[in-house]
Amino acid sequence: MKICLDGIAINYLMNTGLYTYTYELINHLLTVYPQGKYEVLMDKNEEEYPFKKDKNMKCIHMDINRKKNDYAMLIDYIRKNHIHIYHSVNNGFSIPKEKVCKYISTIHDLLPVSKAEYVDLKYFNKFINVFPDAIERTDKIIAVSHFIKDELMHHYKVSENKIKVIYPICSNQFKPLDVEKSKEKVKKNYKIEGDYLLYVGSIHIRKNIPTIFRAFKEVLKSYKNLKLLMIGDCEGKREGYYLKLKEYAKSLNMDEKVLFLGKVRYEHMPYFYNGAKCVINISSYEGFPLSAVEAMACNIPIVCTKNSSFEEALGKVGIWVDPKDIHFMKDILLEVLSSKSFSMNYIEEGKVQKAKYESQDIVKNIVRLYEDIV
Repeated sequence: MKICLDGIAINYLMNTGLYTYTYELINHLLTVYPQGKYEVLMDKNEEEYPFKKDKNMKCIHMDINRKKNDYAMLIDYIRKNHIHIYHSVNNGFSIPKEKVCKYISTIHDLLPVSKAEYVDLKYFNKFINVFPDAIERTDKIIAVSHFIKDELMHHYKVSENKIKVIYPICSNQFKPLDVEKSKEKVKKNYKIEGDYLLYVGSIHIRKNIPTIFRAFKEVLKSYKNLKLLMIGDCEGKREGYYLKLKEYAKSLNMDEKVLFLGKVRYEHMPYFYNGAKCVINISSYEGFPLSAVEAMACNIPIVCTKNSSFEEALGKVGIWVDPKDIHFMKDILLEVLSSKSFSMNYIEEGKVQKAKYESQDIVKNIVRLYEDIV
């Protein structure tokens, strides 16, 4: 079976959930289903790609005009090379307008129709114009959560039979490590010492980052040497909001306590998680909170918003807060910092929850989906 996957995230979206999804999917497919032949569609020529070297995989450079949704080159390539399945991992945006093989789309979120106030007009228009036709042409949809499946059925009346819920892979590299050794790695590579809270995710308005800052300022009254590390891409269209956040941290006299690290090497992330006192994610909308699951896999407490996607992903492991209640969030953070038994209760609960994200099982489900539609 010849399978072509869109690798756009590898070129442009490091330190995002989509990068992790694509990277882990391709590398695990090579292990779990080695009889497949994989071709990864790339926008850039790179000397080295992050995937493991394998005779059954090759990266194809194609200068596609994604801005105009012109996939004529991809259509020709699929025809000439007898591709059986094309898998668009980026919300179906790269599904060709012409049907030339079986199509699968992974849907990560429906933010423009669920929370339109959180997206710019350019992205909103692209989503509204491209997404409905793309999912219509898609043979099978992979929803990253039951929450997203329900949204697809609600907003677009997609048949339940067309949707398969398959969670993203949480890499095996995310596991409990020695705390002090992890902090030494962070110190050696990023010159950061001492205790810290950790935020991992996009620098985006829906993440309620100013609220995190305000709660953190209250926590600093009791833990003066604590830092807040912010990991996530701050470049491109995110730069404007990042600069506002930097200025806001400065206005709170925390510019030396809040450290924006931007993009971080993927293989270093387990050290950041394991060295953290806790991870904070109080996003108003998540299709699937992968960074929270990665933290859970490392036995790190997760302070997060109590909504459908977090509850589905974390079960009883989440330490729930209301983003509108800064004082309660401050109290929770202080309790996490001061009480080891408080954190341990959540770690014990996580042992059961982690089983849902066994990488081999997840990839086998995707392979079954490939085999079923051909």
